[in-house]
Amino acid sequence: MRKSGDLPILILLIGTTSGIKLEVFFCTFIELNCTAICCVSPPRKLLSTTFFSSRMKKQLTNLINLLFLILAVGFIGCEKATEELPLFEVHFDANAGSPVPSQLILQGDTVLKPADPTLEGSEFVTWTKDDIIYDFGQAVAEEFTLKATWDKVIVQHNVTFNQNNGEEAVIVAVVENEAVATPDENPTMEGYDFMGWYHNEEEYNFSSPITAPITIDAKFIRSVGETEVVYQTISFDDFQNMESQKHMIVKAQINYLMFGWAWGTEAYITDTEGNSSKDFYSHSNFGMFSFPLKFTKDDAHIEGQTFVFDVVKDVYMSSPQLGFGYGRNEEFDETGTGAYNGSKWLAPMRYGVEYFDEVVRGNVREVTFTSEDGLKVLVGETEMYIKALGDKEGTYDNVSEDYKAIIEAMLGQNKFVRTITVDGKVISVLRNENLQFTDNI
Repeated sequence: MRKSGDLPILILLIGTTSGIKLEVFFCTFIELNCTAICCVSPPRKLLSTTFFSSRMKKQLTNLINLLFLILAVGFIGCEKATEELPLFEVHFDANAGSPVPSQLILQGDTVLKPADPTLEGSEFVTWTKDDIIYDFGQAVAEEFTLKATWDKVIVQHNVTFNQNNGEEAVIVAVVENEAVATPDENPTMEGYDFMGWYHNEEEYNFSSPITAPITIDAKFIRSVGETEVVYQTISFDDFQNMESQKHMIVKAQINYLMFGWAWGTEAYITDTEGNSSKDFYSHSNFGMFSFPLKFTKDDAHIEGQTFVFDVVKDVYMSSPQLGFGYGRNEEFDETGTGAYNGSKWLAPMRYGVEYFDEVVRGNVREVTFTSEDGLKVLVGETEMYIKALGDKEGTYDNVSEDYKAIIEAMLGQNKFVRTITVDGKVISVLRNENLQFTDNI
């Protein structure tokens, strides 16, 4: 409640019996609940002259008092004072998220809840004030800041291990940017060896971070199979028991004997048990091999070296020959002529290939063909190239791709393959356009 000062609201000249009297009435305004009430105070005598009798004066005073009382009661309307309420700025701290604009809020009003901010890798939770969840229905009475709170979103990707052996794939959930663990156990498949886990034809690196769903494939290759090669011996009894024109595969050391009068250098071989080809015929000290490739005792790349020899009985002067020799009655050309006519040896040594380095044994596991490398085969644990003799001595040419299908038909089968080593590569040379893959030694 507020009280104003006294204000004069009416001045009267009052006549009395004793003369004229001037009286002024004052009103004190009181504001109560936005209503102005006028309280009239008793008249104040300014002039002492009286124009009316005391009775008339009294009646007139009462009348005026009544009039002001009515005015005071009716003087109620007041204009409510317009007060300008303060504005407060409410700030939003997105806490590393997308920005949220601040709001100007009138005192007593509430904050308009904004759209949720975003933050990569996190999920918005709520707005807090002083670490307490803010109530957006609360009236604003001051400036303050609301802070966003987040929960880190754990992004995971499925890593599918395709076992490729008829069993169901194994799916593992991996947190983004972390590496997937190598499976504890490798898948198995009968007749095959597990090579590893591959992705996009390359062996998978298990230290790589996972950034998206990925499929990793188990890669198998046909098993190595039996790889042991048991070579034959060349004792006198072994040779005597050989059937005519049959072959004997012997791993032995070649030794120079003398310059040969037939095709080349006379030599003899000694197997790993000490048996010598010189013992095949007790009546002769000459070498039992007519060796087309001439060499001397000083040729260290041949003399005293160990190779694999194909010993054939009953060919050319009844002595075993070195290399892929023809049988006595075997046709060696397109005319059907036999290799031996009864008095003269007509056939040369086949291709001039006198020996080979090793017999490789194992399952035929993989076959590929490229224009650059030609035909490449994995037999057991040995990678080899299939070649044909070149036009020049000591050269080898790629074979046609037609041979690929022939070898693919052998996949998974255990084979013996005659090979030589040229410039560090293992090769198997066609014999009369045929592969030197056999089922036994």
